[in-house]
Amino acid sequence: MIENTATNISYKSTKILLCLGVTPNNIAYSYISYAMRIAENNSLSFTKVTRDLYPSIANYFNTTSSSVESAIRHAIDMIWSRNSIERINKVFGLTVYTSTYDKPGNGEFLSILFETVRLDIANFNAFCFN
Repeated sequence: MIENTATNISYKSTKILLCLGVTPNNIAYSYISYAMRIAENNSLSFTKVTRDLYPSIANYFNTTSSSVESAIRHAIDMIWSRNSIERINKVFGLTVYTSTYDKPGNGEFLSILFETVRLDIANFNAFCFN
């Protein structure tokens, strides 16, 4: 059992990413996982995504903010094209989106992912791994 809260959030968020089809060979997987670690220390980091979050991730991975933004956006596009809205909502454990047109922006997706695992409402075990 994972005791550390930050580790637990990172663990659960990466499990959700895997369930939704974002695999470790996709660079956005690493960027999103790191964003969850940043948010654990500062949950307001999703309010200043372009100004603070992307540069922090880019600095850590020695890349540019625009590359980080693009990779995360691509991962969200991939999730929305590979999964039904019902599956996405079921994985998150609540109805967040009602149609494929409800695709979130990067900040919205990251904040929902973080809050889902922080509040421990994710339903990935029941839906993805059984």
